[in-house]
Amino acid sequence: MHIISILLPLLVCVVPSYGHTLLRGNLPIQQYITADDDNLLGTSWQIIEIAFDDGLRPVLEDYPANLIFSNDNTITAYAGCNQFQGELTPVNSSTFEVSGASMTTMGCFGNGLHDQDDALGNAIFWQPTVTYEITSTEENDKVLTFFGGETGDITARLVPLPEPTLVGSKWSVNGVPNSWAATDKPMTLTFEDETKFSGYGGCNSFHGEWKDITEDDGHPLFRTTKFVSTKRGCVLPFPMDDEEEHIQAITEQERLFFDALTQDAVAYRISFEWGGGLTLYDTDIGGSDETDSNDAPHSSLHKGRPLVRLSNYTSHSDN
Repeated sequence: MHIISILLPLLVCVVPSYGHTLLRGNLPIQQYITADDDNLLGTSWQIIEIAFDDGLRPVLEDYPANLIFSNDNTITAYAGCNQFQGELTPVNSSTFEVSGASMTTMGCFGNGLHDQDDALGNAIFWQPTVTYEITSTEENDKVLTFFGGETGDITARLVPLPEPTLVGSKWSVNGVPNSWAATDKPMTLTFEDETKFSGYGGCNSFHGEWKDITEDDGHPLFRTTKFVSTKRGCVLPFPMDDEEEHIQAITEQERLFFDALTQDAVAYRISFEWGGGLTLYDTDIGGSDETDSNDAPHSSLHKGRPLVRLSNYTSHSDN
């Protein structure tokens, strides 16, 4: 689906979320103390509550949304459906505006995504100014709270995004460069714990063992072993005229996915844009300069060509 960006001549704030078990639900304000650092630039957050028409409610647990304040004063956000971005302009130490805002216009069907997008916009993005406060719990967990400009009511609560990790994560394949064919169900990759992984390649299920081999101060790397897959024939997702050609495309796409996972070492990067993304990179020694990728985690081990792009599986419906 092509995504169309539209510019909104409004002062906006951008924000998103994941489920956070410690702080979900209505939180008593008096339990917090003021944190030492209230600088938002260079920080990343997840919303745990957002103001809907009927009051403050937890965000949808299955649809993560992230709010990222970059050091260059840009803000990006994702609430499970559309991506927001804009430029932050500080008003004072506890108030800011967002100018030059833009958002995508993807349709948000089912699962409450449309309402969550609306709530995010109405509570934060379309406010003339956004007042905020960073506090901390008695356990020293930071909490970011946004307030409505005129009423002063709480419009959202957020907590810092956790450190990126593969352990316990589940991903859905967005694309394999130069090969994309519709499959009967989503292609997935799940890191079940610190040693086991599994998934679906488009034709066959697979599983194996993995190990983090990242060196100190090095780029993230992991290695898979004992890779095993089923030998099932590919199934078309729906009837089509070029069935044989599509089956071949699915088979080739799965081969490329499996090849990426079974390299001697797999370089990867986790990002929080669009609700969470994982990219697997080529770590073969050699190759031409034409295959270098500027966004890859370069090292002497690999050239950094992206092989597979995945997104947080919980940010998509299974329809």
